[in-house]
Amino acid sequence: MLTARSTSLSISAVILASCTGLIGSQQEGKGKLRSPPGFEGTGVGEAIGADLAADLKVRRLSHSEYDDSLRDLLADETRSSRTFLPEDVRNPFDNDYTTQLASQALVEGAEMLASDAAARALADAAKRDRVVGCKPSAAGDKACFDSFVASFGRRAFRRPLSDEEKTRFGAALALSVEDNNFYTGVDAVIRAMLQDPSFLYRIELGEPVAGQA
Repeated sequence: MLTARSTSLSISAVILASCTGLIGSQQEGKGKLRSPPGFEGTGVGEAIGADLAADLKVRRLSHSEYDDSLRDLLADETRSSRTFLPEDVRNPFDNDYTTQLASQALVEGAEMLASDAAARALADAAKRDRVVGCKPSAAGDKACFDSFVASFGRRAFRRPLSDEEKTRFGAALALSVEDNNFYTGVDAVIRAMLQDPSFLYRIELGEPVAGQA
């Protein structure tokens, strides 16, 4: 069984893997996400989120958008993004991608915000049950866990998860089984998704129109 400290460290390692990929993508052109030490080959934390190239011009959520997202996802009314995330530069817009290069402050702030938000959601049984959407029959209830991953991911990423993403995030159920606590894996998924590029950045999809920039 995992101790509280070892569980926390394992989850933090998974989360930091996705953040590392985000930094690489913004500062070096294209980042490749990797599993953290000890998780190689497990699928946990492995390439969570898509590779992002600088020329995609993706826009990070503003403070208001981030806070509204936590409210909608977790019924979290703390509106705490300004405490940890870098300030939105307004000249005049607050989502100008040219001012939003990833930084250590962003990585650390996103990690703290995700950890705090997950802890608050899981500490309230009624709120937790709404977020998960089903009652687990055991620590390793795969059907309930997969349902949670798909539904929470759909809302957090503002699109359906791919089969690969479902498998990747679903691998966190191993943490639940090892800790004999279904919600250990839920905590890991919430933290990881709230730091994933697909949550933190708004990616506009579509087809180019001939003659239009």
